[in-house]
Amino acid sequence: YEGALLDLETALALRPRSASTLQSMADVKKLMGRYAMALEDLNRADQIKPNDHYTLAVRGDVKMMLMDYTSAMLDLNRADRIAPNDPYTLG
Repeated sequence: YEGALLDLETALALRPRSASTLQSMADVKKLMGRYAMALEDLNRADQIKPNDHYTLAVRGDVKMMLMDYTSAMLDLNRADRIAPNDPYTLG
């Protein structure tokens, strides 16, 4: 995971406003149990590309890990309204 993060940081340096790179960084950090750091990346991704269903769904998942259940449900419900058939959101 550390190597993946280094590669993603390099990619982000080349394209600092890449929501997809921030999403990927958050995915890796989530797998590493670095939930607060993942949440920061997802918040940045949401600022760059608001209302992206994947960002919202992953952010909802991370918020659940941080036991912020009310806020998690808000993100997950928003993601569901945007992409009601998305498998990640439904999971």
